[in-house]
Amino acid sequence: MCGIAGSLQLRAGGADPARLRDMIATIRYRGPDDVGVYSKGPIGLAHARLSIIDLAGGHQPLSIANETLWITFNGEIFNYVELREELIKKGHRFTTSSDTEVLLRLYHEEGERCVDRLNGQWAFAIWDAPQRKLFLSRDRFGVRPLYYTQTHDAFLFASEIKALLVCPEVRSAIDLEALDQIFTFWVTLPPKTAFQEIHQLPPGHNMVVRDGQVVISPYWTFGLRPEPVPAPRRQTQLAEELLVLLRDATHLRLRSDVPVGAYLSGGIDSTVITALVEARVGEKLRTFSVGFEDAEFDESVFQQEASSSLGTSHSAIRCSHDDVARVFPEVVGHSRVGLELVQRPGHGKLATVLGQLLGVEFESVRRVLQGLVDVVATGNAAGQIGKPQADGIVRAGVLDDGDVVRHDWIGGLEDCGAGVPSIMNTPLLEVRNWEK
Repeated sequence: MCGIAGSLQLRAGGADPARLRDMIATIRYRGPDDVGVYSKGPIGLAHARLSIIDLAGGHQPLSIANETLWITFNGEIFNYVELREELIKKGHRFTTSSDTEVLLRLYHEEGERCVDRLNGQWAFAIWDAPQRKLFLSRDRFGVRPLYYTQTHDAFLFASEIKALLVCPEVRSAIDLEALDQIFTFWVTLPPKTAFQEIHQLPPGHNMVVRDGQVVISPYWTFGLRPEPVPAPRRQTQLAEELLVLLRDATHLRLRSDVPVGAYLSGGIDSTVITALVEARVGEKLRTFSVGFEDAEFDESVFQQEASSSLGTSHSAIRCSHDDVARVFPEVVGHSRVGLELVQRPGHGKLATVLGQLLGVEFESVRRVLQGLVDVVATGNAAGQIGKPQADGIVRAGVLDDGDVVRHDWIGGLEDCGAGVPSIMNTPLLEVRNWEK
């Protein structure tokens, strides 16, 4: 991940470089490899970089077109190689091999419609000097965060709320309606955050700031309209189609100029993803996991079973209650929305930010990762599938041994029109020792 921040003056005066440095400094841990600040006239952009692609030439903020277009970008464009080739055929000349430049040149070529062409996850801001327009966008499912606020004099944005709160004019008053949402849905509903004057750009939306006006518009929505029911297909056909999609998605996400590893929980999601990654990297894959002294939450036996079956080079750290207490303040500090509770399926009362955010797992594994890998593939709560799909994945060849997936609480089954089970919240079955 990287960190972005910026400001656009709405009245007379220029962007303050010192304020930009303060904003990006609060989230520097998001990008420890490089930091950059650009300011000219009313616009100021800042970036903290974690180097993944084009280690030498990917400095941001980045500019093209005689410095009339500038970008600060957090995320990854998975299909940047294909887009780059297309842009070269149209006459674009690249000065870097980064996906950031591909994104900016795609905007230069197609304008705001460029996001329709992207396969990836992103939060970015582009300053279009000729049009005096700030264009911001967030990926379809909101994987990458983007928060903003507007004061009397300026429009401010950042990857995390704390980068906005460092500005003295930004108030931190709690939004009671948002607080109600947190205790009802576990999260705030976009565009709300826990703070009255700070908002998040909803997933699948663009934003344009020009002449003091802020316009937000969707570029993509999740289709919920009924579609024709396809002809029935055998379970093996569905499994093969799923395998093709998984392999393609994994291949695209492995485009990196740094070493790649994988988190291995022992569950369905991370085990399948690790198997797919291991098949692509062509060398012994480094995997990492966290075990717990509390037997209720410890899954070390399944992690070791998965690692042994897949032949990975595995590293693990055990975590105690004292470790949880020690890092809890840091966990709260890293909670980018200020207040958030996360319920992990099947873990009962583990309804804390430790469940999914930068908790003990991050703190412990970070110590293991140092000097070993820079990119880690992980399956995050993707394991809620039923036995028919899981059996199909095993038979389709993702897993060579069916006895690598732990007993889990997974989704119940309800037959949909196409024969693909939907997800319920009922404990269903033990998924170890499957027959191929």
